[in-house]
Amino acid sequence: MAENHPRPRGRPTIPEQVIRQKIHDVTFLLLINQGYNKTTLDEVAKKAGIAKKTLYRFVKNREDLLEQVVMSWEDNFIPDFKKEANNFQQLMKSLKIFLTEIAEKYLSMEAVGLFKLLQSDFPYREILLSKYQQSEIEKSRNILTNWLESQYQKGLLKKMDFHIISELVISMVIAEPLRQMALGILPSLPETDITPRISAAVSLLERE
Repeated sequence: MAENHPRPRGRPTIPEQVIRQKIHDVTFLLLINQGYNKTTLDEVAKKAGIAKKTLYRFVKNREDLLEQVVMSWEDNFIPDFKKEANNFQQLMKSLKIFLTEIAEKYLSMEAVGLFKLLQSDFPYREILLSKYQQSEIEKSRNILTNWLESQYQKGLLKKMDFHIISELVISMVIAEPLRQMALGILPSLPETDITPRISAAVSLLERE
């Protein structure tokens, strides 16, 4: 006769990755909605529904937490070109799709909130801002630079400084709209139509 073992009591174990993501999500929302000063470890633990000692399993201090949050938000996004271009028209179409993906990430409500936070004055800001600027935006520019160079090698583009062109194209799409959104002049995406600016940016590559 089989023995009847009582079920173990207590809550089921939550995977650490789930807890970490919850911490990051809560911290990100607190940062962009309430600012640095109110994003304390006590408040993060409370909003995440975990003990503060549990939070310390994942972070060393508040600065470490902020760096994790900013970098994880960036690392979740790696734009790329979906397929090879075989002619100039396909090249332009692929480039527009690439720039649209970047715009949807960096001109979203969350991105504008993060940008506004990084413009404010708080401890650790300079280090965090440097990491923000050098992470995915830099990766996106490098991806675009290499892709444009490969299109030149295939004879689809004329020779130019693709590093500078990549910087100009991405800046045209992102920089000024982000500034205006942070000031409240423009709403974040998808309320703002970014396609005219993307079309203007890719025109820099049009052949004479």
